Amino acid sequence: NKFDLIISDADHVSSHKWWQKTVDLLNDGGIAFFHDVTNNDFPNLSNIITQSEKKYKIKVFNKSSVSGERCERGLLMIMK
Repeated sequence: NKFDLIISDADHVSSHKWWQKTVDLLNDGGIAFFHDVTNNDFPNLSNIITQSEKKYKIKVFNKSSVSGERCERGLLMIMK
């Protein structure tokens, strides 16, 4: 099965190793979100940004619009 939208907020230790398999599950034009990609507690997740920006359209959301939102942890959007 292929999907139009996938949201990943799961394996913070290893998802930088398998993120491409998640994107492969997308239909063309589909969007995947990965959480905590700029979180200092999980520096390995920033690798998803550097690897995906070479192949896809991406946007990193990491600024809060209101206090308490905690967006500085980073939400990566990948469009296939």
